[in-house]
Amino acid sequence: MARVIALDFYDGAVGGFVELTDASGNRDWHRYELVAWSKDQNRRVFCIATAPTVDRIVAKIPEAQRQFWIPQAGCTVCDELDRVRKATDDFTSIILSDSYINEIKAMRALTAETRQRIPTELPSYDDRDFNFWMAEVCSGD
Repeated sequence: MARVIALDFYDGAVGGFVELTDASGNRDWHRYELVAWSKDQNRRVFCIATAPTVDRIVAKIPEAQRQFWIPQAGCTVCDELDRVRKATDDFTSIILSDSYINEIKAMRALTAETRQRIPTELPSYDDRDFNFWMAEVCSGD
């Protein structure tokens, strides 16, 4: 189960940071941004980029140790997290998950073609391209 920091929230996570565990048990923080969602908004495709400095930042605050944390405006680390979020845009993969990122259902590395399809404005609150992103993240599974 991933830890999630939701800096943007709309009936679930749309942007922030997620701590993922790889097959070897190593944990790493990633910036995530909503790329597309299903019409009911329960299935969401996110692009992710490695954000290793988040671990140092969230270690400062007990609330950040929760499974799902929505920082309140003016929290002690909000400005730091926002700076890391703006500086981290080298998206490497896409993931398919539910609205709270409780379970990663599929994950796939971005290709040059799919990287070009990432909206310039993130998060993207759009369901029109969901079928494309759903097929892309699930291809190869």
